[in-house]
Amino acid sequence: MKTKGEVFDSIYPPEKALVMKIRADLYQAILKAANGYIPKELQIIFRSRSRASARCSTAN
Repeated sequence: MKTKGEVFDSIYPPEKALVMKIRADLYQAILKAANGYIPKELQIIFRSRSRASARCSTAN
């Protein structure tokens, strides 16, 4: 989306606009990466990563 930054800049203060741009870019990247998977596959992927993340945080 070409005008995303301009829209955020006109609505939010500079610091908030930057955060919103990053969030929007991340959201778009997630949607692009998830494209082609069926919901059940995504559910399996996210569950397995969630368990791995929990193991890593308890190991520290």
